[in-house]
Amino acid sequence: MKRIKRLGLGVVMALALSGIAGTGSASAAQFAVQGAYPDVVGSMSAEEVTLTAVGGIVFGCESTGFLTGISKPSSSLTASPSFNNCTWKIGGVTHKQTFSMNGCSFELKPGAETEAGRFDGTVDVGPPGCGSITLNDEFCQRSYPAQKGLSAEYVIQGKTVEASLDGVLSGTYKGSPANCASSTALNVRVDWTLETTSGSPLTLLWRNGVFTEGGQIKAETYPAFLDGGQDAADQHVLTLVGNRQLTCQDVALEGQLASASSSFALTPAYANCIVTVGATKLPAMVDVLGCSYQIAVAGTFGVSCPGESNLIRIRVETKAAEGVFLCTYEIRSQSGLSSVGLSNFGEGDKRGVSLDFGVAKLAYTRVQGTAGNCGEKTANASYAGTTALTGSVG
Repeated sequence: MKRIKRLGLGVVMALALSGIAGTGSASAAQFAVQGAYPDVVGSMSAEEVTLTAVGGIVFGCESTGFLTGISKPSSSLTASPSFNNCTWKIGGVTHKQTFSMNGCSFELKPGAETEAGRFDGTVDVGPPGCGSITLNDEFCQRSYPAQKGLSAEYVIQGKTVEASLDGVLSGTYKGSPANCASSTALNVRVDWTLETTSGSPLTLLWRNGVFTEGGQIKAETYPAFLDGGQDAADQHVLTLVGNRQLTCQDVALEGQLASASSSFALTPAYANCIVTVGATKLPAMVDVLGCSYQIAVAGTFGVSCPGESNLIRIRVETKAAEGVFLCTYEIRSQSGLSSVGLSNFGEGDKRGVSLDFGVAKLAYTRVQGTAGNCGEKTANASYAGTTALTGSVG
């Protein structure tokens, strides 16, 4: 994106009556100044884009930019630009347009890093009850109240962060359907180059080093989101009685760390699973219903399922028909099992904890299927495999 003129000069926004809703993420990046706090951050230049409504109506505006204070790393920034001298042309005639924020602001919220230096995020319109934002001309009056989750992308560009909003505002209109394009939705596209007034680099923090020390698991900053999968060279394997081995193509372990602790919880998720018995491979489904794995830095393992309806359910399909199950097993709360090995790897914000699962005597119950096909009614399983657990900013 090219930077054009400084504060107070023209930015053109693109409005279209279609778009994609924003997405969110469990953890989110944080705006951070690579220098002394407090500082002032804002858009002191603007990017030219077009705003087009149904019927080929093109809106052009001048943006005053915006500035906002930042006193520590933050998962959001408030943008309060104003848009002046807006016009649109149709049939060779220029008409005046008024785009007013009316006390509303844009809350810029970078989300998860999708590739190095690039983040999917959102923009909210707030605070709740503000405004509404209005887009008015002599033919149509459009109104857009506070709302959340407009799609946006954030990219680190050297000493600045590029914030690109491309989301749909939902609202109402007054005027004839023909003049208002018969739509209550308005796609907003606008780009901002965010930088500090001090000249210090502005960046987005995402990685958050996690490590064990002194019998505790710790992070560089809190809260920290924990995330891991299975190592390709050492898949997670649940071995049931009779050497029935459950493996899954996709394994995810997620948790959150509020402070340094001697133990932590990870919620597992499994997909694309099979159970192998000798040369036979059968499709399987693993449902984690409100349970988590409890891991102590000392090396013990447990399963926490707080209610009667909370359990881990494993269903093995027959070869004959999809959705018809040969066996069903349940795993419920238990604690103090051995063992999980924990070791640190990496440096700085790339530090993580390797988990080496070697859990024995994991109790389970067969609740459906025959002993011949599925094994004993109650038995113990083993769970093995490794995970590289990493952290991100909460």
